[in-house]
Amino acid sequence: MLKTQTENYVTIKVKEFKRYQHKTKYQKVLEFAEKISNFWYLKNCSITVSFVQLGDDDYGNIMHLSKSNYWINIHGYLNQKDKIETLVHEIGHIKQIESGDMVLYNNGNINWKGITYKSHGNMFKSKDYCIDYYNLPWEIDARFKEKQYWKHNHLKKNDSY
Repeated sequence: MLKTQTENYVTIKVKEFKRYQHKTKYQKVLEFAEKISNFWYLKNCSITVSFVQLGDDDYGNIMHLSKSNYWINIHGYLNQKDKIETLVHEIGHIKQIESGDMVLYNNGNINWKGITYKSHGNMFKSKDYCIDYYNLPWEIDARFKEKQYWKHNHLKKNDSY
């Protein structure tokens, strides 16, 4: 496991996907996690990034374990570029939670800026209508945060890094 602490006291741990893979492969992920958490001024958080096997359409997800304690799963078979892009997206969700915009409930429901969205498989229901993943307000916001990060760092999403 690789571990670091940022200037804002964010502890980041990276767990390797397979024991036989070389740790330097994950060093870049750790470095990006540091940059992202500093960019969004995350403070006093603990973030564990784990590489696991997820479904084909699932690049990553986040678990809010306790106050300022997070676990990010990233699909281990993604290429390096997709791993980093997924990390930027998932840390964007941590920023949403830390700012109070998003609350994750144990039953899968999510509260976004005072509105509760009920989980229905791959869809969420708010009031009387269902919303697919790409149109969920927190996903739109996370994609916007991704663009902010890449623009600030003078990178395009399809640059090599």
